[in-house]
Amino acid sequence: EDLLAVDSNGKSDPFCELQLLDEFDQPVFGKKRTRTKSKTLNPTWDQTITLKLPKDPKAPRTPLVVGHKVRVQVKDRDKGGVFSSGVVTNLGQCTLSLALLKPGVAQEQWYKLERVGEMQRVSGRIRVKWFREQDPESPTKSQSTTTIVEALPEVEVAGPVEATETEEQRAEREAELSELGVPPGTELR
Repeated sequence: EDLLAVDSNGKSDPFCELQLLDEFDQPVFGKKRTRTKSKTLNPTWDQTITLKLPKDPKAPRTPLVVGHKVRVQVKDRDKGGVFSSGVVTNLGQCTLSLALLKPGVAQEQWYKLERVGEMQRVSGRIRVKWFREQDPESPTKSQSTTTIVEALPEVEVAGPVEATETEEQRAEREAELSELGVPPGTELR
């Protein structure tokens, strides 16, 4: 609600891009996006977006959650003309930590938008209802269901998928753990 007006008519044409980030804020998979809502500063998307969690390499049946986040960027799309596909303007972003989301428990909350990059100003907030499916090894499994409330698509984070770690990534991870004083070969869950 109360998004930044960036169009000449005093409104915006907002949409959201969602992306799962790892503990180093690196994208895990591709972005997902909502539909664009025309000429509004208080959009309601009312759609569900599902993001898959990578598997923990040390426990393949368990989704990797610690340190992972969902970045939600709110953007404005202007329709292009004959020679242009349109201009995209950032309206703000927020980051949702998966560590705070208990499996099987839907969470609904307002998130204040923050600046993206060199933005001069930002305004507004979005309400997100999101859900993380029960871990596969949990004694009670549940079905993922979510419904977005006002300003953002509901985020449904579903079960684990395969994740591979390169030798370079493994070496970087082990070096960082070593700096933290964690002995080599220690299993982290």
